Amino acid sequence: MLFRSIAQQVGQQQDVESTIQSEFSLITEHKFSAAYALLAPSQQTGEAGWVDAHRGEGIYNVSVATNATINSPESATASIIKMRTLDGEGCKNWTGSWNLTKLDGQWRINEANINPEPC
Repeated sequence: MLFRSIAQQVGQQQDVESTIQSEFSLITEHKFSAAYALLAPSQQTGEAGWVDAHRGEGIYNVSVATNATINSPESATASIIKMRTLDGEGCKNWTGSWNLTKLDGQWRINEANINPEPC
């Protein structure tokens, strides 16, 4: 039983990390509506404005590595190990974390606590 619990925990951590990876892959590919869909409903305050803001940033490259912590069956935190973006303003290194919530079996980004610094 313990092995299964550990395996489940690792699987959940991988799913959380995959959600963050997917979010930024979709933004880099300019698939903004699909990236918006990975946000929790509390963060979905208007798709058109969110898409326009991200399109305006001109992000064209993202490298992100995270470490996920499962807080409960429906709550997780993904802490940035390393994150670098290239956009219309240049290069940024990021620190911080995201809070995620599990809705209908899928991890979704509930809150972003991230901060950029110039490279």
